[in-house]
Amino acid sequence: MKKKELIRTRRFKLGVYSFGSILAIAGIILLLNYLSFHIFKRIDLTAGGIYSLSKASKQILRSLDDPVLIKCFFTRNLPPPYNTQGKYLKDLLVEYRAHSRGKVKYEFMDPTDDAELKKEARMSGIRPLTFTQVKSDKYEMKEGYMGIIFLYEDKKEIIPFVKNVSSLEYDLTSHIKKITRREVKVVGFLQGHDEPDMLGNDFSMIQAMITRNYELKAVKIPGNDISVPADIDALIIMGPRQNIQENELYAIDQFIMKGNPTAFLVDNINIDMQTFRGTPINNNLPQFIEGYGIKLKKGVVLDKQNQIIGVQTKRGLFSVQQYVNFPLLVVVTNFKKDNPIVKDMQKVTLAFVSPLEIMDETADTEILAQSSKNSWYKEAMMYFDPLGRYFPAESDSKGPFPLVAIAKGKLKSNFADKDIRETRITEKTIRESSQARILVAGSSKFAQPQFADPPNVSFFLNIVDWLAQDNALISIRTKTQIYRPLKDVSKTGRFFVKWLNVFLMPILFTIYGIIRWRIRQSQKKRMIV
Repeated sequence: MKKKELIRTRRFKLGVYSFGSILAIAGIILLLNYLSFHIFKRIDLTAGGIYSLSKASKQILRSLDDPVLIKCFFTRNLPPPYNTQGKYLKDLLVEYRAHSRGKVKYEFMDPTDDAELKKEARMSGIRPLTFTQVKSDKYEMKEGYMGIIFLYEDKKEIIPFVKNVSSLEYDLTSHIKKITRREVKVVGFLQGHDEPDMLGNDFSMIQAMITRNYELKAVKIPGNDISVPADIDALIIMGPRQNIQENELYAIDQFIMKGNPTAFLVDNINIDMQTFRGTPINNNLPQFIEGYGIKLKKGVVLDKQNQIIGVQTKRGLFSVQQYVNFPLLVVVTNFKKDNPIVKDMQKVTLAFVSPLEIMDETADTEILAQSSKNSWYKEAMMYFDPLGRYFPAESDSKGPFPLVAIAKGKLKSNFADKDIRETRITEKTIRESSQARILVAGSSKFAQPQFADPPNVSFFLNIVDWLAQDNALISIRTKTQIYRPLKDVSKTGRFFVKWLNVFLMPILFTIYGIIRWRIRQSQKKRMIV
């Protein structure tokens, strides 16, 4: 009897221990699930951390007050290369949910065979796309969806088509930021002096990117006015070809003195891209900018580190596309790495750019971008033949040259020393500011459609964000841009590498064959002995 009771007691204890172990394991699993939901961590060994969220995205997500719902309309089994985008998006949204502490919620839906979901997608602005794929040895057409809807309170934003996963983090974060913000800053573009029409159809791509986060407005200052419109938060003056009137200059100056950031993207030469002939632009803007301590010099910078372009040439009856280095399209890789505008930039191409000169070394100025040490400066140059041969002359100044700079802090007004009685200046004129911020670039063409490659567009958008004091988006936009040019190798080095590639492998195989032959010969001799 005692033996049976002992067995029962042991069984009971074993059951209790087993049940306790099961409860403990279940508790640990639940705890790990809870922690993994709220504390997300992954190791990203890529340069720039392109597969993990940036600090800026994490800060924006942590600051969310109310939930954001992200509805992803994605068709399963899309043809390559689109078949991996849904998975990448889902992995990214897991991070968004974790770093937002559950404030970001997401849903994945396939509307392909669901009439209600198709209707919802269509009413939200997401249209089906047509894809071609090879199936059963023939081309087939397939309809699919790759759109995203963001819902916050009573607001809605959409991405109709996920085009590129490399910019997906920026797209997601910028839309979340846009839909949750309480006010929208207004960026103005000065008009009326033969500037490019930034609000025209030619700039539709850049417009769409800017209006994700800001409102755009054309700024015209009539002759009877001496102030920039009050609703403008930042001003961009881009490539004017005509003089700016005195009352307009005064309005811009006082806008800056009030602490409103302003960018001057200035061209000294107007280029006809068909004939490659230039005509000088002689307006009064460079003289105005010089009053703030940054001088825009005449002429252009040429650089051995430059962009390759395709040029059509005639060979008898045929037209041939010839690719040549064009030193007038300066590829800039020398940036001031502690400034948010260019911190993570890898390259920017500045076309027909004029150099800057810092006039006041004591002012709070920063050179953001410089040409390479293999650049030179031509003060008088009006014909730019892409097929020409360009070499620096002995009399030419050698680089590097400042091409983009900022001045901030304490700046003196251009109208500080003018007599009130001789001008339209009023008693309320601000003669000095301690919180001014201006940016000056020796070219405006990097933001224009014919030169708007992704790095140039990113640089321009970074300038807009800096003007609007939104540095968070800058770090997200530029983190995936990696530019690794080949190092310049001397003629002797190229000759050595070329013939090393030709003869190295045959020589190594020959040596290996001789060694194998000698080993076999020695083995045969030992066998005979």
